[in-house]
Amino acid sequence: MSSLNQSNNGSNGIKWMSSSTLSLINRIFDTILLVSVLSYQNWTLSYYLTSFNGHNSLWYFLFFADFLLAFVFISGAVLGCRHYRRVNVLKRSTTLNPSSDDNGLQTNEPNDKKRVNKLRVCNITIPRVLGSLPLLWICWLLYTVLLSTKIFVLNLQNITLELYKSSVTQDSRVDAEPHTIRLCLALMTLVFILWVDIHRNPKNKLSLDCIKELDTITVIEIFDSIDLLDLLLPDSPREMSSGLQHSQWVTVVVLMLSTINLMLPTTGLYRLSKSDFVSHKLNLRMNILHDSLRILLVNLPYLLLRLAFWVSINKEISLFLFKNALFVFVHIRHIVTEVHEYRSLNKKPKETELSLAVVSDENNSRNNGIDD
Repeated sequence: MSSLNQSNNGSNGIKWMSSSTLSLINRIFDTILLVSVLSYQNWTLSYYLTSFNGHNSLWYFLFFADFLLAFVFISGAVLGCRHYRRVNVLKRSTTLNPSSDDNGLQTNEPNDKKRVNKLRVCNITIPRVLGSLPLLWICWLLYTVLLSTKIFVLNLQNITLELYKSSVTQDSRVDAEPHTIRLCLALMTLVFILWVDIHRNPKNKLSLDCIKELDTITVIEIFDSIDLLDLLLPDSPREMSSGLQHSQWVTVVVLMLSTINLMLPTTGLYRLSKSDFVSHKLNLRMNILHDSLRILLVNLPYLLLRLAFWVSINKEISLFLFKNALFVFVHIRHIVTEVHEYRSLNKKPKETELSLAVVSDENNSRNNGIDD
């Protein structure tokens, strides 16, 4: 009897915590970890900027911008939890009383049609075109804009190069490791994974596959951008002592291409918000445009820059050079397939119209024969 009671207590202990409670605890833990990583990353970069520009107190407003960004991320996480809680309540109400809407009125229209134009979040009516979770992609866009600004200033003021030189000469204006900036930029991958997972619908199995694919692609692209920024740093102390520096326009081009690649995941996040985490892919025309931008703004320029640095100053070849060449080939194949599919879809309505016209002509001829 005691063993049975223990087994019953164990089973009751397992069932005591529901799946929604576990999901909420997981979201809270991910939010705390996300804010911690985000704060370390932004505050470290802001510390470097303020330390090298201590004569101007306006740079300290970067810490205020970091605080606002963390607050916006926390607000997005809270709104995500409230959204799925509301969705679950709506599902329960529709199963118990399918003919009732959100306000308890009797109607036969489905909930999706009722919420086509506008969506209410925290008593604020927002356009439905922004998606069910608009802060999902808005926060990432704001985050990459702020981080890109810091990356630009750190490299244009040669702060990154000064930190690199301090590792050799042991003479630095701030106490910092030379690879701390790389670590801070690499933490973008963790921020993206946590941010997407916080908004994931655990009861939707379709969302798991698209999130895994989006996470993998984004992590590769972020590391590719970080590796491209290493082109602005010398490979060895010998190269650093030679005093070789890149021209200003080369630095600006490298920085622009790196930051553009960090902002492109916004399109995938927007599609996730638009489709309620069912798919991260856009329609065919947008897919063709997105793949073309990946070729023209990311992989092809990255490939040419790495080859130019390798030929001109004997820069070490990165493995991402082969990644860029492979992705150019893959994106071209995708564009060819998508263009063919888009043309076939446009031909179908015309073919159906012709078939309907033929059928109508046959019916008219038959009716005329019967009348005769």
